[in-house]
Amino acid sequence: ALRDYNRSIAEWSEAWSEGNLRQLGVRYSVGASLVLPTGEVVRGRTAVERTLTPLARQGTQLRLAISDFVAAGELMSAVGTFVYEAPDAEPVAGTYVLVVQKESGRLRIRSQTFLPGLPFPEAVSVD
Repeated sequence: ALRDYNRSIAEWSEAWSEGNLRQLGVRYSVGASLVLPTGEVVRGRTAVERTLTPLARQGTQLRLAISDFVAAGELMSAVGTFVYEAPDAEPVAGTYVLVVQKESGRLRIRSQTFLPGLPFPEAVSVD
């Protein structure tokens, strides 16, 4: 499951870095939700694609690092850190939460949340 997830995220990242919004958009489910670092909530694949278009313009970088991953049936979730860098702007960094779902044999993003300034906490052992 983690290998499928990593491949899907690599394809998403490639589409982002190339500014290929059509390929970026198909990575989302029809009813996807996206929460931007500003707190704006976007629902639906078309709205997500329209919202990401100006953000994924040439010259921007979005780096993701996974900290935790869980797979259960057709759903997978990941938590990690992100850094978004755009020309002539301060970088935005924080924690992301991502839920993907297998649809028609392909992983699609069901929910994606970016929480700026919130570092992912270290794992805590509970005895």
